[in-house]
Amino acid sequence: MKSTRDKIINSLLEHPNSTVNDLSEAVNINGISVRHHLTHLIAEDLVCTEEVRHGVGRPRLVYRLTEAGMEQFPSKYLRLIKVLIKQIKESYSENELNELIKNAALIVSQEYQESMTNLPVKKRLYLIKKVLSKEGFLIEWEEKDKAHFIYSYNCPYYHIAIEHPEICMFDKTIISTLIEEHLEQQESIINGHKHCKYVIKNN
Repeated sequence: MKSTRDKIINSLLEHPNSTVNDLSEAVNINGISVRHHLTHLIAEDLVCTEEVRHGVGRPRLVYRLTEAGMEQFPSKYLRLIKVLIKQIKESYSENELNELIKNAALIVSQEYQESMTNLPVKKRLYLIKKVLSKEGFLIEWEEKDKAHFIYSYNCPYYHIAIEHPEICMFDKTIISTLIEEHLEQQESIINGHKHCKYVIKNN
């Protein structure tokens, strides 16, 4: 039987950037107990926390596994993925690698495209926010200066993307495919910005 600590770690693996309330529901214990476990996990450098703005009001704290936390799992999938990407980069050209990533993103996008058919941009953005949250992203968007801006406040693939930035094409392709508009990336977490920022310029 898994301990509460293990359940919290597993929940963070499946749902990065969870709040205390999220973890409380997932593990079925009260928030005070969740905070107690998180304090120990942070001290062991298995979990890290970040303040994230969520609409109007005070920022909220979200929690995610560090690379050391991810390596707690016997599968060591993070290391495996890094090795696989390295092998792919040695065997394929840059263009071929980019096409592989785009095709993977298109496969994910196809699951949601039908529900967005003929919808206006704003409704698509609401749905894209929900879609990417399922993929582990924390997304917000706003309309200003005759353009729509999309902000991704985390990167579920950060520890891979920091070594293989080509991976960033994955979420960008999902967004551009579902929004059916040209998407321009202006900022990136792996380049030191506080979020990934995309703009859709209105015609």
